[in-house]
Amino acid sequence: MSTYGELVTNALIIIPRPELEPLIRTKLNQLIQYISKSGLFWRDIVEVTIGSSDGVDPATYIQSLTITNAVRNIAYLKYPERVDKIHKLTLEEIATNWEVQNSCCYLSGSLLHIKHVYLTATFDFAYYTSPIIFATDGTDDDESNWITELCPGLLEDMLATYILVLKGEKKDADTISQLSAMMKQTYIRDFVDSVST
Repeated sequence: MSTYGELVTNALIIIPRPELEPLIRTKLNQLIQYISKSGLFWRDIVEVTIGSSDGVDPATYIQSLTITNAVRNIAYLKYPERVDKIHKLTLEEIATNWEVQNSCCYLSGSLLHIKHVYLTATFDFAYYTSPIIFATDGTDDDESNWITELCPGLLEDMLATYILVLKGEKKDADTISQLSAMMKQTYIRDFVDSVST
């Protein structure tokens, strides 16, 4: 487990170039986003209830709602007022549930387009996002996210590869790159296959 600040410190130990700290901080954020966007991980799922304050019209089956730009992909939508028919579903149950499957929705820019199976005033919407970008001025150095906590070594190796390439040390960068590629495949497989607790 590592915080953002600890990762920066470790990177500066591997590559003792204090003048590169702003670049290291920026690149760490980019690598976190890269890892997050390389798969649909349950740790990136956010669940919200969408209702009238978000523009839901209970008299319309087909709607287009403005959504946050944090939405990267749709996980599911379900209807809380139908607890007699739909309970809190797991992702596996959602895949086989007729009502959820036949409520189709898709993203287009900043709009969520929905075709409901019946009229509703509210619905639960779950989406994939990516971790919030850390401030590069040091104010977020005590913060962490699931990627910094679960795979700090992968972040450090990917960052070291990038910095070594910048320094022109391609041979060392290639060695670390090969190791980090293997680590990345292992981490990603574990993140995708593991279940939420």
